[in-house]
Amino acid sequence: GVSGGSRNGVVMQSSAMAVSGGERKGEREEGGKENERKKFHTVASLYSNHMGGKSGLQNLGNTCFLNASLQALMHCPPLVGMMMGFNIQRFRKIAVATRNQKSIRKYLVVEHFILLLRKIWSGEFRVCSPKSIVLLNMNLHPSFKNLGQHDAQEFTRCLLDNMHEALRVSCEYDHVENKLSSVERDGKESKESEASESKGKKNVREFSLISELFEGALRSDVTCSSCKKTSTVKDRIFDLSLEIPKDPDLKRVEKERGGESMTNVRQSMFSTFTNYLGITSSPLSLETLLHKFCTSTELCNQNQYRCGNCKQKVDAHKVLSICKLPEILCVHIKRFSYHLYGSKIGRPVLFNFNLDMTPYLHPSLQKDTPANYDLFGVVRHSGGLSGGHYVSYAKSHITGRWYEFDDEYATPVTPQTVKNQQAYILMYVRKPDPTLRKCNSEFVQLAGMSSGTQKRRYAVSKFWKKKCKYMSRPGPIDNRLLCCEHGYPRPLEEIEELADIVTEKTWMILHKKFGGGPVVDLERINTCSTCEERRRRELERGRIVSIERQFEPTATDGWYIVDEVWMKAWRDYMRGKEGPPGPIVNNYLLEEDGEPRENLEPETHYRGLRRPVWKELQRLYGGGPEIIRKRIWIYDPPYVEEHQNEDSSGHSLLDDESGGLNTKQKQQQLLSGEVKGSNPSSRMSKI
Repeated sequence: GVSGGSRNGVVMQSSAMAVSGGERKGEREEGGKENERKKFHTVASLYSNHMGGKSGLQNLGNTCFLNASLQALMHCPPLVGMMMGFNIQRFRKIAVATRNQKSIRKYLVVEHFILLLRKIWSGEFRVCSPKSIVLLNMNLHPSFKNLGQHDAQEFTRCLLDNMHEALRVSCEYDHVENKLSSVERDGKESKESEASESKGKKNVREFSLISELFEGALRSDVTCSSCKKTSTVKDRIFDLSLEIPKDPDLKRVEKERGGESMTNVRQSMFSTFTNYLGITSSPLSLETLLHKFCTSTELCNQNQYRCGNCKQKVDAHKVLSICKLPEILCVHIKRFSYHLYGSKIGRPVLFNFNLDMTPYLHPSLQKDTPANYDLFGVVRHSGGLSGGHYVSYAKSHITGRWYEFDDEYATPVTPQTVKNQQAYILMYVRKPDPTLRKCNSEFVQLAGMSSGTQKRRYAVSKFWKKKCKYMSRPGPIDNRLLCCEHGYPRPLEEIEELADIVTEKTWMILHKKFGGGPVVDLERINTCSTCEERRRRELERGRIVSIERQFEPTATDGWYIVDEVWMKAWRDYMRGKEGPPGPIVNNYLLEEDGEPRENLEPETHYRGLRRPVWKELQRLYGGGPEIIRKRIWIYDPPYVEEHQNEDSSGHSLLDDESGGLNTKQKQQQLLSGEVKGSNPSSRMSKI
């Protein structure tokens, strides 16, 4: 796709300076909770502010593709409601703690998206600048760096991917606890994941706010023509990309899916005549494109399918269907053709404000799955492949009025004006089920009840509370954010920040009605041994690195020789591949009389450590014996150092020299030790 609307004289700063400047600006705009209330009112009033959502976006030079996509996304009711009240400070700390620059930049995309969202819905700005998002996107995706003409759908996908990766959480358990119906469960997991679990492999599930809203799933059923065995594969998707079918394809669609797949469009006599002459093409409906997408195809000739049962390439029959509908449905109409010289397909595609996705679901899901959607956003491209311009149309979820967003300009338009547009991207939101909405309002009342003086207190995630308020189908209770990836509760102070505390009676009512979990009983919090072990490794590695950094060797310091087999076991433990290495064992390096064995080579059979590192490892694991040399050469004569009982940094390294980490007391001593620095240095990597 292409974009236009360039502005001369726009000077862009370097990515690094702009990102840091944008971050400082974001911090000023936050300015604490009190200042935020004064500037943006309150988060609740922003979502229901009838004066908001009418701001234009500044064009920074061929950025109309970005402006159009952002305006459509920032008028999506569930996304607006759930992201408006994000705790920016908390997620910023999590991002900085990763010490990964790419992860930090992806988080900054989320932060600046939220700050821009708040400005647009505050109603106080006629024009806002997306400069920070533009520069962060250029930094993360070099293909956008030239400020040239780009595709709105490509940017939308990149933006959603970045925000998903910044906010995603991993878990190795199913929070639903078998409370999902077979219909929902079919959309959650594929047969391949179930097979991997049956083989004992960990099935790690990842989710985020973005995936909860935008993620759907396609089901592909391929039937072998020889053995008649059907292979099923399910793929997660964030949007549906639909091709505009040609006339031969339309006949096949009508033959397979019936006459209802071909929507008859009324045309004037002149349009009918120009269609007959081939000057113009008759319009198609969006439903026709969806039917074409779900029409079966024959895999033959060069496209033959390799059957796992027949062990060879065979002709096959392939059928696509939807097995999980997202809360927000993004439909991308492929209007650009890149064969030969490339061209734009201008055939009209008519769409309605309401869309029923039931006919395109897998037959097993069509009966019980809510599939009615409302249109809230349209992105239009005008022009050709070599140049053009993007404009978006979005509906206010408060007033129901439609607006045209053309860069800096926001103009009210009629619904008929929107329907007449040549759509490139269509965005729909699922209609809420009235019975579910009633249950959701009951939850909001129950979750707001105080825990009182009862001893048993339970936690219910605020994330799920928002899902109940803003999504049509919140699903079972979702406490995954309150637990580690293994299903054990996080520390109490984190839970109190992320959850509403309810009484045992309230929890029982909610769990009986909705199911889900995991159960977080604040009086019975069990720590995760796996996470504790990982924390112990991080603290140990950080302490060793800190000791090595602070040690300044002198001419009188020697080297402590350690068996490479033990060092490899320790490195594997630090990487989480194996358990603790046990006591240091240097016996292999020495004969019975204490002399070195023959043919021992540095780095192959042994390594050299400085005294503070050796003493710390011996304190933790015990073992020996000590082998000290002036150089890292085991065949040198034994060396006696002139040293004190403390290293140059003042850390006491000789206390508790009995060694070993065989007791919980030793582990507790390590966990409570002072750690300075957590990044491995180059010297540590050599160790």
